[in-house]
Amino acid sequence: MQSKVKNPIRIIIADDHPLFREGIHRVISLEDDIELIGEAEDGEQVVSLALSLRPDVIVLDLTMPKLNGLEAMQQIIAAWPEAKIVVLTFHSDEEYIVQVIRAGAKAYVVKDADPASLAETIRLVHSGGSVFPPSVLAKVMDATSAGRETAATKGTYPGADLTQRELEILGCLAAGLSNKEIAADLCISEKTVKNHLSNLFRKLDVADRTQAVLYGIKHKLIKLS
Repeated sequence: MQSKVKNPIRIIIADDHPLFREGIHRVISLEDDIELIGEAEDGEQVVSLALSLRPDVIVLDLTMPKLNGLEAMQQIIAAWPEAKIVVLTFHSDEEYIVQVIRAGAKAYVVKDADPASLAETIRLVHSGGSVFPPSVLAKVMDATSAGRETAATKGTYPGADLTQRELEILGCLAAGLSNKEIAADLCISEKTVKNHLSNLFRKLDVADRTQAVLYGIKHKLIKLS
């Protein structure tokens, strides 16, 4: 058995199927930098655990008794806006993805994905990244942008004044890179990355990384592979 690192990523998982929770437990036990500190079998339990334990990352299913995953997310984030949540589910249709993004999840992973990808997603989310493939974000763009003020209404085009470096940063966000990975990729410091992100969010009039990527895709500031 591997020994854990000094400060592992502390996670809790929420799923109403004991066998599935056990499967995640086994996957996580193989990772020396991730530690499972709690399990919940329904939405009410995960809200309680999340707010009492304050884990680094919360992994939860959307379909649970008492409170479903979306309702649990909303309660957690309302009480603790900094919460980092990874949704793990069998659902992959547009409606669920839209709701997950709006509720504040940092990643969306389908349950039949490679088990190793879950651990990597947890690491990315913990380090400040988000894991929503650009192709998925593009598919739900119309729904997530409904009701937003258009560029024509505003009289200007947010994003038109982005610098080349800010466009590069935006592309890195679309790839799900963390601040540390962006810094390494662009050969700049993490502090500089944070400064660019602040300017980027201000210019695009968005609040976070996911909204920035959504906006970038909608206005073709990001090229999808």
